[in-house]
Amino acid sequence: MTTTALHPVDDFARAVRTALADLPPDEVEDLTDGLEADLAERASDEESPEFGDPVAYANELRSAAGLPPRTYRRPSSGAGSVFGSAWADLLSGLHELQKHPLIGRLAAFFVAIRPLWWLFRAWVFYGIVTWGLGVASLSFNLGTIVLAAACLVLSVQLGRGRWQPRAWIRTGVLVMNVLLVVTIPVALLATSYAFNSQYSDAYADGLSDGNQNPNGLVFNGHQITNIFAYDAAGRPLTNVQLFDQKGRPLDTVPDSTLAVSEAPYLVPNANVVGRKGWNVYPLETIGPGQVSGITGLPKKGVRPKPATPTFLIVPPLANATASATATPVPTATPTPVPTH
Repeated sequence: MTTTALHPVDDFARAVRTALADLPPDEVEDLTDGLEADLAERASDEESPEFGDPVAYANELRSAAGLPPRTYRRPSSGAGSVFGSAWADLLSGLHELQKHPLIGRLAAFFVAIRPLWWLFRAWVFYGIVTWGLGVASLSFNLGTIVLAAACLVLSVQLGRGRWQPRAWIRTGVLVMNVLLVVTIPVALLATSYAFNSQYSDAYADGLSDGNQNPNGLVFNGHQITNIFAYDAAGRPLTNVQLFDQKGRPLDTVPDSTLAVSEAPYLVPNANVVGRKGWNVYPLETIGPGQVSGITGLPKKGVRPKPATPTFLIVPPLANATASATATPVPTATPTPVPTH
C-alpha cells in the first residue's frame, strides 16, 4: 500500500473523531480503537474507496455503544462559537500530536501513573477543606479520617470518568486539573509548611512539659546543680550526704554520668559504696580537658577538685558558739532506699 493511499483514511478518521469530540477522551479512544486499520483494510479491497459521511459513521459508533446521537446547536458568530471551534481544533491537534512515537510513549507513561495524580488531587482537596474549616491538616481523628477518605473517593471517581453526567462537569474537572498542575509548587510548599508547623508545635509542647517537670532538684522553676552546706558557725561543710523523708538519695542530676552543662563539669563522689555518689555535697568538678571524648567519663588518673562555694562563710546561727560541734551521729544507721 502506498503512502498516498493512507491520506483518505487519516482524513476520514480525523473527521470521525471530531464528530465524537463531545464525548470524554477515553470513550472516543474506545470507540475509534482500530479505526485506521479497518479503514485501511477496506481501502485495500477497493480501487476507489468511499467511506461515506464521517458524521453518520460516528453516529453508528454511538448507536453500537448504546450512546445517544450528538445534538448540534445552531451555529453562532458569538464568542462562544469561536471558543468552541478553537477548543475542537485544540483537541484535534493534541490527537495528532499523540501519533508521534515519543509523545505516545510519554502519554502512555503518564496514563500509567494516573493513580498518583488522583492521590495528589485528593490531598489538595483535603487541604482546601481543612483550611476552610480551620482544622489542622495533619490532625488525626475520626472526622479528619472520614474527610480524607471522602476526598480520596471523589478524586478516584473523577479520574475514572465517573460522576460526570454533564459536559460542563467534565469541562470543570479538566480546568481544575490544569489549575492543579500550575499550582503544584504551592501545594508542595503548603504541605511542607504543615509538616514543619506540626513538628514545631510538638517540639514546643515537649519542651514546655520538660520545663514544667524537670528531673532532679528544682527551686522556683530553676534546676539545682550543686548544694553547699554550712555548719552552725557559718563554715562550709564537705562530704554531706543528703536524703529525703523516705531515705532516698537527693540527687540534683539523677541517672547521669556527668552533669555536663557548662565547664567545669560536676562529678559524683567516688567514695560511696554500691552506687554513684550524686547525693554527696558539694559535688566535685573537673575541667573540660579532663573528660574523655569517647566515653564521656573523666580521664584515667584525673582527680576531681572540690567545688568552690558561693560564700566562703555565712552568718552563724543565733546562740552558736565560736567552735560549733558537729551533729551527734544517731545510734541506728539509716538504710537509704534505692532509687531504682
